[in-house]
Order: sequence, then structure tokens, then C-alpha cells
Amino acid sequence: MVSLLKKSRAYTIALAAMLLAGLLLTAVVYYAAERNQFKVWEYRAVAEAERMSNELIYRMELEREPLLSLATLYKGSREVTEEELRAAHDNLFSFTQSRNNMATGWYNAALQQFEQTSGNFAWPVTQELPTPINLAIEHSLNNGSNLYVAPLFQYETKSYLAMSVSVMNNGQEGALIVVIPFNDILMRVASDILDQGKSLSIFTTEQPLVNHAQLTPLATEAEAIHFMSLEFGGNTLNFRWALDADNSPLWQESNLGLFIIFVGITVTCLAVFAYGAVLFHNIRVETSVQQRTRQLKETYEGLQSANAKLVQQERLASLGKLVAGISHELSTPISNAYMGASLLDDVVNDLKQLESPPKSVTKLEETASLLKSSTQRATDLITSFKEVSIETTSTKPSHLALKDLVDEVITSLKTDIQKKNFSVSNTVDPSLYVEVFAGQLATVLTHLVQNALVHAYASRAEGRVDIYANEVDGNQVELCVEDFGEGMKPETMVRIYEPFFTTRLGQGGSGLGMHVVYNIVDAVLLGNIEVQSTEQKGTKFIIRFPKTRQTKEFR
Repeated sequence: MVSLLKKSRAYTIALAAMLLAGLLLTAVVYYAAERNQFKVWEYRAVAEAERMSNELIYRMELEREPLLSLATLYKGSREVTEEELRAAHDNLFSFTQSRNNMATGWYNAALQQFEQTSGNFAWPVTQELPTPINLAIEHSLNNGSNLYVAPLFQYETKSYLAMSVSVMNNGQEGALIVVIPFNDILMRVASDILDQGKSLSIFTTEQPLVNHAQLTPLATEAEAIHFMSLEFGGNTLNFRWALDADNSPLWQESNLGLFIIFVGITVTCLAVFAYGAVLFHNIRVETSVQQRTRQLKETYEGLQSANAKLVQQERLASLGKLVAGISHELSTPISNAYMGASLLDDVVNDLKQLESPPKSVTKLEETASLLKSSTQRATDLITSFKEVSIETTSTKPSHLALKDLVDEVITSLKTDIQKKNFSVSNTVDPSLYVEVFAGQLATVLTHLVQNALVHAYASRAEGRVDIYANEVDGNQVELCVEDFGEGMKPETMVRIYEPFFTTRLGQGGSGLGMHVVYNIVDAVLLGNIEVQSTEQKGTKFIIRFPKTRQTKEFR
């Protein structure tokens, strides 16, 4: 299936896209589930934070009661001493079991100083009072018995909550002040949230950069931040909650994500498998159709090629038989004419021996010589014409080294090669043996080398011809004769095997050499010949024939 998918890129892309889509959908659902779980935790954590913030405000409201109780003491007595204030302070803490380190003080408006104090707060004597305490004193003195809550303030690195009310003592106007460490109030609310994924910062409008909630920060980065503002005593407190799900008891671990991943991957794999099975079937059908179409196309092209080759073979064979027949019919009268020319030459020689030969002897001698040379030329042409009609020789084929046969051909052409200062190289493997009719193959090589010497390098003083061979397809030999001369035009290549076609008409060319080569290769060697040529670059003839002799088959 993998190999088929490689051949069909569209199907492969579709299958991969489906797989990726399934995995992506699984990832999206998993992310949505995790996000939903996180949102549920965040809503619960924020609700818990708001509940605790309101509880802190409620606790701060309760801190008014000690101040009101002490104010009742002053209003019910004509004079309250400092010892009575401290005793009332201690009794109040004893009865209420308060854990706050509350400090109280009565401020004498006439003397502008605290005359009575209790608790652990370091009341300034020589230093200027903190601004919120001054505001509380000023407000109480100006507004009578109304309770006033001052903004949170820091004093000596600690945050405090100050509240005041106007009271009279021994006939003198003054203000009763209560100062409570804010951290004591906060810890009663926040002690349960320490190390549980929550951290709180509290800021006031008057001091937006001062954090009055001195709690331990989160050990890890907060995953959610919640801001809220609440009113207390006319002052705005800004709460900043930092929430971490990793350490929060509100976070509920769930296997829903793993279940979603399992189901998503399973469904994706099943869908991909089903779709892949359909694709596999389609690919097999499509591949089968393509193979059948290719086979039919190859068969059709083979039939067309075979038909064209048969037509060409029949045409060339018919021309060859016609030429051979005409040559056979002409050979006898031309031979007789040659004999007559020889006899006339003998008569001329006898006449020349006479003391007074006739004046026409010279003309007769010229006529006899011309007739003799013409008939000899005609005889040579008739001999070459007879080669066109090739019958399979009755002798047995020879088992020989192809390199040795090529060397013999080169040796036989040595004179022509040296005359034109050419070189012919033979790089055939000495271990390559073939079973062929040696004479016929030698004729083919002779024609091809002579063709290169005459045509390829017609306008050059030197040149090179390479002969080499390779064994291909097991029992096939590919013999190449290559020159690097002038090459051939396309219109010449089309007609190269036609009898009497030559580019040197009137210059000694008969136009039968390549026709003879074609017939030998096809009828005797049971092979085929191919030509490759480029103008001004050269020509290469490729002859393919069986390495061992076999029955001639349709090619």
C-alpha cells in the first residue's frame, strides 16, 4: 500500500490531511476540555477570593466594638484615669479573647497630646503623628461623636488600622483613638489560605504603591489574577489576588484529557484506516487501468513500428532484388563487351607491329582502351550491385573475439587510413566473444569506416574513428562506429539506407554501401542498426545483434 501511495501523490496528501485533521481536532477538543477545567477552577477560586475579601471587611467592621465599648466608659464617667483605661483595655481583651494587639489612646485637644495610652503601639511623643491618626483626631473633634475610620497606613514597616471617636474626660474635649495592627486582622482570615495557591495584595487610594497585606508570595508564577475593590469606613481598599492552580485545593485532577486523547486517536486511526482502504482500492483499480492502457499503447506502437519496418524491409528487399536481377542480366553482355575490348586491344597491338601500320591504329588503340576501362568500371558496379541481394550464407557462423575481427578490418583498410592521415581506435573488450558470420560483419565494418573516411572528413586533412562495443541485455551486443566529422542533415538521415542514394553523386559514389550494411545487419546478423548524427559534431552508428546465433525472430 505504501508503494502505491507513493505513486499517487493526491491520495497520499488526502490521507495525510485526514490524519492531521483528526489529530488537530483531538488537540482542539483536548485544549477546550483543559481550558474549560481551568475556567471552572478560576471561577471557583475567584468566588473564594471574593468571599474571603468580604470576610476581611467584616472582620475589620468588628474591630469597631472595642472602640465603642471604651467610648462608653468615658461617657459614663466624669473622669477616666490612665490606670482605668488600661484595666478596661485588659478586661476587654480577656472577655472577648481577642488576639489583636490593639492599642488605645486618649488625645487631649487642649494640650494637643496623648495623655492616656495602652497597648503595644509606640505612640509618638516628640515626633509628628502619622497623617491618618491626625485625620482621625481632626475628624472626631470636628464631627462630635461620629466614629471615624482612617485609611490604612504604614508606621515603622507595619500597616495599621486607626479608628476614632470624640469623648470628654474630666470636662476636657478629646478624641479616643484605637490603633490595630492590620496584619493581625488579615491573618485571622488569610491563615487558612497560606500555601494553598493564593496570595493577596491590598492597596489604598491614598498609597497605591504600598502593599498592606504582608503575605508570602506564590512560589510559582500566578495562573490567574483577580482585582476587586471594597469600601470600609468610607475608604476604598483595592484587592489583588494571585491564584495558582497547581497548589490550589480547588483544582480537581481529571482523566478527561487522557480519555479525549485516547478516543480522538482511536477514531482518527479508524477513519484513516477506512479511508485508506477505499483509497487503496481506488489506487489498485487506477493502477490496473493505467497498466492496461500502457500495455495497449505499447502494443499499438509496436504494431505501428513493426508495420513501418515491414514496409521498409519489403521496399528495400524489392529494390535489392530488382537491382540484383538487373545486375545479373547485365553481367553477361558487359562481360562480352569486355572480351571484345580485350580482343580489339590485341588486334591493335598486332597492327602496330607492321612496318607501315594504318593511320587509324592510334584511334583504334584509344577506342580499345576507353572501351576496356568503361567495361571494367561497369563490371565493378555490377559486382557491388550483386551485394545488394544477400542470401544467408551456407557456411556456419564463427565463434570469435570481436576485438580481433575489428583489428583485421582496420588492417585491411590500413592503406586508405594512412593515405589520409586518419586514426581508427579499437577499444572492444578482448574478452567479448560473439557467434557471427565473420565475413558479413567485416563487410559492414568496412563500409562504415570507409563511409566515415569519405563523407565525415571530406573537407578535413585528418580525423578519428572510434570502434567500441558493450554487452547489453544478456545476449545482445552493441557495436558502435563513431566519427567526429561533419555529421548529417536530418533529410539525409531519413534516406541513408535507400539504394542509389548518395551525397557524392558523380564523384565515385554508387549509393549502395549503407543499403548493403542494412541488409547484412537485418538478414544475416539478425539485428538492427541505428544512426545518431549532429551537424558539425559527428555521426555514430549503433549495431545491435545477438551474441550467440539464434533463430531469426520478428523485431
